[in-house]
Amino acid sequence: MTLDDLFKIKRVSDPQMSPDGQWVVYTITNIDDVAKNKVSSNLWLAATDGKSRRQLTNTDKKDRQPRWSPDSKSVLFVSTRSGTPQLWLIDVNGGEARQLTTISTGAAEPTWSRDGKRIAFVSAVWPEFSAKPFKDSDKLHKDKIEEQKKSAVIARVFTRLPYRYWDEYLEDKRLHLFVCDFADGKAGEPRDVTPGDYNAFPVSESAGADNFTFSPDGTHLLFTAPPKENEAWSNNYDIWRIAVDGKGKPENLTKDNTAADGAPQFSPDGKHLAYRAQKRPGCDADLWQIVLVDVNPSGGFTGKPAVIEYLADNSVNEFAWGTVRTGEKTVESCVVFTTDFQGVTAVVAYAPKQERFHSIGKECIGTTSAMSFSSDGQMSAHLFSQMHQPADVMVTSLTDAKPASALNVSQANAKLLSELDLSRPESVALTGAGSTPTQMWLLKPPGFDATKKWPVAYLIHGGPESAWSDSWNYRWNAQLWAAQGYIVAMPNPRGSVGFGQQFIDDIRGDWGGKSYIDLMRSANYLDGLPFVDKDRVAAA
Repeated sequence: MTLDDLFKIKRVSDPQMSPDGQWVVYTITNIDDVAKNKVSSNLWLAATDGKSRRQLTNTDKKDRQPRWSPDSKSVLFVSTRSGTPQLWLIDVNGGEARQLTTISTGAAEPTWSRDGKRIAFVSAVWPEFSAKPFKDSDKLHKDKIEEQKKSAVIARVFTRLPYRYWDEYLEDKRLHLFVCDFADGKAGEPRDVTPGDYNAFPVSESAGADNFTFSPDGTHLLFTAPPKENEAWSNNYDIWRIAVDGKGKPENLTKDNTAADGAPQFSPDGKHLAYRAQKRPGCDADLWQIVLVDVNPSGGFTGKPAVIEYLADNSVNEFAWGTVRTGEKTVESCVVFTTDFQGVTAVVAYAPKQERFHSIGKECIGTTSAMSFSSDGQMSAHLFSQMHQPADVMVTSLTDAKPASALNVSQANAKLLSELDLSRPESVALTGAGSTPTQMWLLKPPGFDATKKWPVAYLIHGGPESAWSDSWNYRWNAQLWAAQGYIVAMPNPRGSVGFGQQFIDDIRGDWGGKSYIDLMRSANYLDGLPFVDKDRVAAA
């Protein structure tokens, strides 16, 4: 594989199962021009039986974040076709997409109410304008944006943290939630339901559409918000509830937990809420667990939140409500979640009625992410990748007596992959500091000959609370290193996720201790391999 090959690969993301279980819509991103850094994204549609797929939108801009209407007839999405990101809608049976919003500050992360009568989205606004009527507020925002564009002053002044997220300045804006009514294929005037000088959406790695949701009856929004004070260094995120008519004040539903809470999702019957939570204040690498609580139709808590402690002692990454087969003829509603497990992803379901965990799939391989389910929980779509396989959309079904094998319905890079010589990774078990077991991935170069000596690219992951996994990576692509003739070594030392919470906690206050010993023992193992050239080992 060459660098040009890496740029040719179609990047598949955000699969969304239709409520009726018949289709999956997903995003494919193409690198159109490397020299000009030009990228485009379009929506694709695939039948869940794998028999057909087609491109749903066609633009040289960016169409992304598709979300099905509750009746499965149309797809709501975000597009930059008109310049700024706005909400658009397209009928899956044909016709042109039409623009729904024209908000000057742009729209992102759309979601529907269950009855399809309302749409919510996120927009970054200046808080001093947020409480005004929408037409007045939108004009003030538009004028300020134009003023900034015309200004010759490029200096920036910041008086609070955080002021930047990765490569984007946050300025003095706040992320607010907007709601608009939807009827006869048209969206009404948006209203800011979270006005004020605070963020109603996380400015962090946890950001995503699962950080807010409509209540089952559509009268309220439940949303994850960072703390109003000390936001830059506190993990005390909470779940709040606000009426969609914008009246009343937000209600903090998780104020009793002084650590993080987030990602609220209601059960299909609307009687239960599941969300993720941590226990230790100030510890952003603490164990994430699932919490369940009984709720009323408007999303208010009617019971006491109960933590579901997963026995494997690894964090819940993402989850969705689906179904699991608990008997030959019994299918129950459950919370399906992914968790890191020794360099791969495990998919687990928790059935509240049985109070039992069920493993989904006989063995853990590769990396599973971005799960979504049909409204009855019977059909599931997700992304799956491995170190030799870029992400594709996989569909599984629980309608048969036994769960069907996952079906690749996107096949986005089948032709290109058939032309490439991609190596398969090997997992190596090692012993780190204090006789603690550690793990490392090895990827040998194409045409590997064990009688020859090979140089080593020794890749040390950042985070440090992350891990090298059996997954496809566009930033640190192991195959591209191997294709240059390197043996690629990817160790998971102390601090890596997927090996228990104590394995992570072992680096707290010990940054250069056990993790350093783990890394050096992994390097010593490589020195002992007969096909490794010890004089040509480089770390990255």
